[in-house]
Amino acid sequence: LETNIPGVFAGGDVVSGPASVVEAVNAGVRAAEYIHRFLDEKEQYPGAPLPQPLPVVDRDQVLKRQKQYRHVEPLARRELPLAERRGNFREVEQPLSEEQARLSAGRCLDCGGCSECGQCVKACPAEAINLNMSERVEEVRAETVILATGFELFDAHLKERLGYGRFPNVINAMQMDRILAPTRPYNSVLRPSDGKSPANIAFVLCVGSRDATVDNRRCSQVCCMYSIKQAQLIMGALPLADITIYYIDIRAFGKGYEEFYEQARGMGVYFVKGRVARIDQNDDGNLLVYYEDIEGGGVPQRAEHDLVVLSVGLMPNTEVLRFFAAGQLASEALPFVKEVDADLQPGRTSIEGVFVAGAASAPRDIPDTVVHSGAAAAQAAAYLNQARSRK
Repeated sequence: LETNIPGVFAGGDVVSGPASVVEAVNAGVRAAEYIHRFLDEKEQYPGAPLPQPLPVVDRDQVLKRQKQYRHVEPLARRELPLAERRGNFREVEQPLSEEQARLSAGRCLDCGGCSECGQCVKACPAEAINLNMSERVEEVRAETVILATGFELFDAHLKERLGYGRFPNVINAMQMDRILAPTRPYNSVLRPSDGKSPANIAFVLCVGSRDATVDNRRCSQVCCMYSIKQAQLIMGALPLADITIYYIDIRAFGKGYEEFYEQARGMGVYFVKGRVARIDQNDDGNLLVYYEDIEGGGVPQRAEHDLVVLSVGLMPNTEVLRFFAAGQLASEALPFVKEVDADLQPGRTSIEGVFVAGAASAPRDIPDTVVHSGAAAAQAAAYLNQARSRK
């Protein structure tokens, strides 16, 4: 326990590193004894042996004194039974409830009776432990605010005639994106009902967009292009699969979008101009798509597919409207956050000093969202500059 400086001794975790409370106390006692000898009995230091340690304290007596002692067993890992995983996109490992998460978080510091040694704070690489933290509500005073609350996907359950939620092989575009992701659950493109590799896949565009029956006559702008992107990714994963896209209009309005659309056609994607009326299911799980063939004179047609993807549109995130007093933040009819002057002052809302960015004010793809967010940031910066110059 002696250091390179005469009269300076070390004890506890300074010597042993992260250790148990018992080991730290023992090292501290030994260091204290050496200090005592160094100060009062220098001639006996350090040759004389240390005094005999105290006898071990009875464990039960110690626990009786710790009235607040507790020990929480770790929660067992919960997984979805095999029978319930088939034919759906549910996660295998089940999440914790809020109560379970709080209980598990409490176990991180449950050392069998905290002695406030602080070793957990030193050992945590994320610096996520603060032994003195308590719940608090913060009030932040700001001169300007930018609302970037995004959008919500259209709930395909509202289009009952398309079979979403009734037929396992009718999925939405977000689920298809999950299947195509590098961390996809099946490590391949499979249809949910039986794990079969689909050979004939259909995309139905404008689900929840340009549709008065769900009170959304607006185009969501992104559905055409993300569907074409997914179609090309599927062709890379399943080169022999047939892919059909049922559309009303292909709105390839962005830079390079038309070329991307033509590239998909050249790769062999079938584009059928026609509105889908309904979807039924065969006994083998295949799907029957009934649609109006617009380019064929409006004749009703039927086609069979292994898997159908509903390209759902973008809906407003209405939670942002509750951030302010009722009626203070103006919204459009849909209702996205309303911009006072979208042409000359993009991002400006009905509240002075509050600006909106990206898809919180309208359906936008990623490039448009980046541009619009930059405009909102510029507006906020200009507002701050004007406000400070007036002071």
